[in-house]
Amino acid sequence: VFEVSYRLGLLFQQLGRHADVVQVAQELLNMSKEMCVALDLALDAQIRHMLADALQYMGDYREARVTYEKASCTYRRAGTDTSLDGANFQRQYADFLSTHGEMSEAMQLLSDAASTLESLGAVDSDIAFRVFSTRQLLHSKLNQHEEAAVDIERALRLRSKQLSPCDAFRSVMLVYPLVKSGDMKRAKEICDEAYGVVHETGAVESLTMTRVMTMSGWLKAEIGDTEGALRDCQEAYRYAESSGLCGTEDGINSMFALARIMHDLGDAAGAQEWKRRALFACSKGGVVPVVHLAPPEFYDEIPCSEEESSGLPPRAQSWLRNLAASIWTWPRCCSQPSWNSQAEEVI
Repeated sequence: VFEVSYRLGLLFQQLGRHADVVQVAQELLNMSKEMCVALDLALDAQIRHMLADALQYMGDYREARVTYEKASCTYRRAGTDTSLDGANFQRQYADFLSTHGEMSEAMQLLSDAASTLESLGAVDSDIAFRVFSTRQLLHSKLNQHEEAAVDIERALRLRSKQLSPCDAFRSVMLVYPLVKSGDMKRAKEICDEAYGVVHETGAVESLTMTRVMTMSGWLKAEIGDTEGALRDCQEAYRYAESSGLCGTEDGINSMFALARIMHDLGDAAGAQEWKRRALFACSKGGVVPVVHLAPPEFYDEIPCSEEESSGLPPRAQSWLRNLAASIWTWPRCCSQPSWNSQAEEVI
């Protein structure tokens, strides 16, 4: 029963059904306590990893942090922190830390994960795709654009064509650096592919759909299709709102994208309202978006009560203020066709 439940949790994870993952993982841990059976440390670490991952996507950041820390200790005690699964855990933990402004810690974890993959001869694995696709965003955020370009190309080369909703969730974030480097055609292909996967697998109510539609809308805004951008990002926000996930990083990104689109449409009041909602969600959950889908002025702080802003660490507040401009101004790392020609082709 334990083995079947664990595999069911992994299946739910692949399908992006994070609430079901939380339920299964918590039942497994409770089952172990009730039966007074000590779990194998490696399995215990994997279950806690699965739980932390799901809690993060559900926006329960406080409990996710506690679970990540327990999982990290368990991986080390089990001696599996330098295994493939350990590298995958480090990648996911780094993703969590980066969304809370802890960039140096996140980058160290990703460097450790990449070293593990190299030592195991697994630099062409699916886990390597996850590591490189996550690390390229952090390199870019730290203005390490040459390193980012290398990781982008690695991730694109390793990207699987047989995507699950979980894979689509990760893959669609490659749209961000592709648009910033002017490669609109490949960005659109990835968006379309992810959209198809979500619909084919019936995962349209998942957080994955929020991310896919947000990135699709942002891409359309970048190429001048403002009305199409508005439709996609409104749909993205509806998915987040109906699932109670507006406070997640992806829910917040959909709000920032809507603020930018309203600004493009000349609706200053609408832009300000979406900006206010997004920044309130950031302060409430202590979230620092790693990708910026609006110009830097949209990431300025708004007045909040001490209680409302208590979730956002001081260094995270500083990160929002000081690095928004650097991420918005993206150097053309690679030789690409001109923006206008690619935009016309995509439209």
